[in-house]
Amino acid sequence: MKPLPSDLQGAMADPRPDKSRTSSNPERTRPVGELDRRVQVRRRRAEGASRKPSEARRSRPSATSQKRSKPRSDAQRAALERRRRRAQAKRDGEQERVEAEERSRRQSEGKARAEAEAAERIRAEEEARLAAERERLNDPELKRRASWQTSDSNIYLTAGDDEPVADDWFEEEVPLGVVPVRDVSPARKRRTSAAMRARSLVIILAIFGAMAALALFVWVTRSVEFSVNDAIVTTHYGTTLADYLEGAGISVTPGNLVSVTGEVLEEGKGDAYSATVNGQLIRPDDASEVRLSGGEIVQITDGADITEDYDVEVVEAPPLLEFDGKAGAISYVSQWGSPGTQELLTGKISGAQAAGDYIEPPVNTVVTTVNVEPDEGRRCVALTFDDGPSSYTSDYLTILDQYGAKATFFMRPANIANNPEIAKAVKDAGHQVATKTDTYESLSDMDAETMQATIEGAFEALATDLDVHTTIFRPPFGAFTHEDWLKSGGVASMSVIWNCDSLDWETPGTYSIVSFALEGLGNGSVILLHDGGGNRDQTLYALPILIEELQSQGFELVTIDELLASDEDIPPVAASGDETMPEGSVWPTEILTEEE
Repeated sequence: MKPLPSDLQGAMADPRPDKSRTSSNPERTRPVGELDRRVQVRRRRAEGASRKPSEARRSRPSATSQKRSKPRSDAQRAALERRRRRAQAKRDGEQERVEAEERSRRQSEGKARAEAEAAERIRAEEEARLAAERERLNDPELKRRASWQTSDSNIYLTAGDDEPVADDWFEEEVPLGVVPVRDVSPARKRRTSAAMRARSLVIILAIFGAMAALALFVWVTRSVEFSVNDAIVTTHYGTTLADYLEGAGISVTPGNLVSVTGEVLEEGKGDAYSATVNGQLIRPDDASEVRLSGGEIVQITDGADITEDYDVEVVEAPPLLEFDGKAGAISYVSQWGSPGTQELLTGKISGAQAAGDYIEPPVNTVVTTVNVEPDEGRRCVALTFDDGPSSYTSDYLTILDQYGAKATFFMRPANIANNPEIAKAVKDAGHQVATKTDTYESLSDMDAETMQATIEGAFEALATDLDVHTTIFRPPFGAFTHEDWLKSGGVASMSVIWNCDSLDWETPGTYSIVSFALEGLGNGSVILLHDGGGNRDQTLYALPILIEELQSQGFELVTIDELLASDEDIPPVAASGDETMPEGSVWPTEILTEEE
């Protein structure tokens, strides 16, 4: 048998595991049992290599013993084969691991030896260089020619910025101007290392700054999309609206320079274009401040007009005439106006003047037109007689008294003068007296001064002849427009027409008069009848029939002021019929338009 290696003989002496037999190196420590198994594996391999064929045959079990052994089944043999293969694989893996560790150890030892040899070589070279330099410095000829100087007065013999060179640094004194070869001090090394790190940091920061600047440049110069006049276009991010429009070539017409009154002074001298961004108006002067970032909706249209420069003066602002309501038998002043203050603009080019903004807005005059709507529980109708007094007036008074009815008589001043007693009888009977002007001419055909004189003359006649003070009147033909109210100058507070016309002035017949008077009748209606101006026999015969019919329907026959008082929506001061323009109020000179 081939002898075992010397490093394994000790392990073979006692195969039992011993916890004390472990390596002092923690990394190389293995259990003894594992080492024994490795020893046994090596021994079996060594024995197998040295064993003779005859010995190998003798080691096999005899045929007799094989026959005596119990036969194995196929499953047992397969299991045994699997165990054998696993054991063999385990042994092969263990062997590979051991070999790998050995290779790694050898590589580490080789590397350490190479490093040590290199360090030793460098040290030897440095010692040789220092010896040669020392020998050169101690050359007698050099000492003879050179003047000697100690380190105290030689500025070149310093070991560093903060370390003076010792006098005994060299064995002999050093000649002037000769700098010794020496190692750099640790302090200088630290300063050099810090400076290098600082320079490296600066370089790195500069590189990152350049990269960030490049990324920012790419970002801010990217292309973005937006809409111009419903078309999608592209431009660089941050481009101003003014810069884009300058090169876009959009065709628009510039506005004009106009006066304060809106007249064109110079064509094409207004804004070059009108622009909106996301619905917000942008003046051309502000377009350079608007930067496009993508997604905007831009609309470009013709330029707006520019108003000339102007001077501003503060003046009194008169109220405007305002109308409330569309149609009705009653129109009255529901609010009297008062002035305010506003700017007066005077153009520097045209010299024209125009009203500017209000400083203190005026209070407008309001005329309200309604059909009377009596309060709940009352049914009222007003009978009215025009153009009296006349020869028929006394008979009318008798019939009205017979039925306990009241009425309103719109008398002409001339007829009052001709029949003063009859006019006084109307007032004494408790009926309302108002006026209808002396003229049969429409008030709409008169100028403002004539109209005001006509209406005021009628009111003065009632006050003088009957001591009746009223500002209620009935316009001829029932015609009194918005323009007529403007021209009236505030002399009247109420205009009363009708909403049921008997057409008795056409003398259609007694029953026709009754029928026409009841046509369209409602609660609060005003019925038109005539006292003078012609033959009123049919009206006289129709009156009792009409009264009976109205009373049978539950209507109360009242005067105009009583009818107005029955509607709580009409102010009592207006319903009185004698309201005049308050002190401090001003009548308008213009009608409020829808634009205002």
